[in-house]
Amino acid sequence: MGFSQVIGLSLIAFVVLSVAVIYGATALRDQQLYSQAQQERQGLYEEQLSTQLQVRSVALSGTSLRVVVSDNGSTTLYQYSHFSVVLQYYGNVSGVPVMSIAYYSYVRGEASPYQWNATSILEPDGVTTITLELPYPPYPGEPAVLTVDSNYGPGAVWRGTL
Repeated sequence: MGFSQVIGLSLIAFVVLSVAVIYGATALRDQQLYSQAQQERQGLYEEQLSTQLQVRSVALSGTSLRVVVSDNGSTTLYQYSHFSVVLQYYGNVSGVPVMSIAYYSYVRGEASPYQWNATSILEPDGVTTITLELPYPPYPGEPAVLTVDSNYGPGAVWRGTL
């Protein structure tokens, strides 16, 4: 065997060994990331199991709908920008009932139509008031459905008349 063949085989062996080391390191890092993701997922799942929203009362003042919500679970809820609030009701548009189904987005401070805000953080066994600004006043005596979902899972549904 010539010297050049020994050098060539040595380089090939070095490249194969380098690729194997890089592959092993990448696989180990990927496994660590996967384990962290699974732990995070499990933590969120446990928080979902300990979250229980409930609509206590609903009051209307003009186009402002005040909803008292309680948290009967054991998780503090404060990331309102990740909540989903959907309202279905019949709006009074020029004396005619018009169905409105809309997603209301969270804002800090004063709310405009199709927006809502909250008075405080929702502690375990605590209550807070969320205020929705409706685009139209409700038509009297017509049914309405309000859905409030948190980023931790189970939400609350209220059905009634406004």
